[in-house]
Amino acid sequence: MVKYINFFDRLPFVLKLFFALPILDGIFYGIYRLGKGQIIPGIIWIIFGTCILWVIDVFTICRVGKVTLYANFKS
Repeated sequence: MVKYINFFDRLPFVLKLFFALPILDGIFYGIYRLGKGQIIPGIIWIIFGTCILWVIDVFTICRVGKVTLYANFKS
């Protein structure tokens, strides 16, 4: 799981945005949150990230350069 997290942390900005698009966001960044140790937010993101929560990830990627909401609690 550490390799998966490092892979997403090292992606170029454009690919991070691509994976934050609807449907892809719920799958990839939901698993990313699970890998960071955030079980409940990860499951919620897998369910609702595909249709609603992807907007938050696009915003945080544009502002900070990475996914931050419910993903920074554990390194």
